[in-house]
Amino acid sequence: MLPKPGVFHFLWEICSGAVDEGSTVRTFGRLTNYDARISEAALSAHHNSNDYRLQVLTSLVEPFEARIGTEYMALGEMESTTALLCRRIPILTNLEISRTGHHPLTFDI
Repeated sequence: MLPKPGVFHFLWEICSGAVDEGSTVRTFGRLTNYDARISEAALSAHHNSNDYRLQVLTSLVEPFEARIGTEYMALGEMESTTALLCRRIPILTNLEISRTGHHPLTFDI
């Protein structure tokens, strides 16, 4: 079964608590950590001189071929206010990045 489309949220919106538990979301960031033993990864982004980090539970997308330092789009449900249960996590391409109108890792607005 395909997941709901998900409402797009920037990583810092999720990390600041603007998204409710159970919500289906779509976000993106740089993969900074991955532990295959516990199916857990971390996406991060930099915004307004702050670094934001979101825990991503990857048990539903295993085997996940993680590439640390690569930008990913994550789609899933908020398991808690700090963890995303991921249902899809493709690598972002330059074309997908350009559609956002911003570089996904540095937003100094």
